[in-house]
Amino acid sequence: KSAPKTRPSATEETPPPPPRRPVQNDPRERSERIFLAQCLSNAPVGRPYFEKLQDGDLSTPLMRELRDHLKKHAENPLADLPELKPELQSAVTEVAMLSEREHASAEVIQLGFLQLEKAGLDRKITGAPGDHKAEIELKRQELIRKIGELSAEFA
Repeated sequence: KSAPKTRPSATEETPPPPPRRPVQNDPRERSERIFLAQCLSNAPVGRPYFEKLQDGDLSTPLMRELRDHLKKHAENPLADLPELKPELQSAVTEVAMLSEREHASAEVIQLGFLQLEKAGLDRKITGAPGDHKAEIELKRQELIRKIGELSAEFA
């Protein structure tokens, strides 16, 4: 005959939950966070880019959520912060702090946008069927040309 199973009493000590590991940034997100901060730093120039950024230009769902939050709260990015999930709170806070460090020029913002578009096409081309790769590659080459021209203006 086996002993009856007993449930632990509330007074028995249960092990604490494992410590929460800090959220690790996806390395692909770094340039996206910097770009979004640049847009915040120069709102008259940068705000329209929140609308121009397509889902495919951003590497992760978190970056899409960040863009959407900034579209709604460009004047005060920290608005509604407590209502956001922790990862988004962290991303919003980081981007807001970065935006206060320096003012980005229109050219820097435009260059950042083109680079994000190119990165999006780079991701898209790897999974595209053969008949679509040529079309994507043409768009990609055009972006590379524009990036080169804009970069040459800075030199």
